[in-house]
Amino acid sequence: LAILRGADLANEESGAPARPGSGPVASREPYAASRKPRAQSPEPSVSGAILITGAAGFAGSHLLDLIEPGGRPIVAWRRPGEPLPAPPTGTRCRWMDIDILDEDAVRRAVREIRPALVYHLAGIAHAGGSWGRTLKTLEVNVLGTHHLLAALAAIDPPARILVSGSALVYREQARAV
Repeated sequence: LAILRGADLANEESGAPARPGSGPVASREPYAASRKPRAQSPEPSVSGAILITGAAGFAGSHLLDLIEPGGRPIVAWRRPGEPLPAPPTGTRCRWMDIDILDEDAVRRAVREIRPALVYHLAGIAHAGGSWGRTLKTLEVNVLGTHHLLAALAAIDPPARILVSGSALVYREQARAV
């Protein structure tokens, strides 16, 4: 679901029609009345690149297969040493080896790319395995995200950002969340 909504975000920006009842516009509708009005921020660059962090991982590689860039370049980040997905996945993008924990490398890459859309999918996703690597999981998932968001805050025009998550952030449920 998150991948399809992320792809819809790119389609919304490119002017491609969204499916009725799907995508970020439809998902914001129920909350419009409860939100306070806020100052309009500048629109993201229409011609800017699409950045996908964690693009060699499970969700990232599937997003690469599904996304319709609308003429925009796609830049795909992978952890240095991470193998590339098997073709045809990732053949329409520019790959960059970026360590999300290297704040300077993240800042330089974001400044170079100046993305309009960012799908932040980099992270340690295995919840069970995270308990054996707590510090590394927190570093990558929290500090790495902080590095990316700080770098993105420093560019103009601002980028639209989707940060992925999972239902595992909620307490255990007997029924579907």
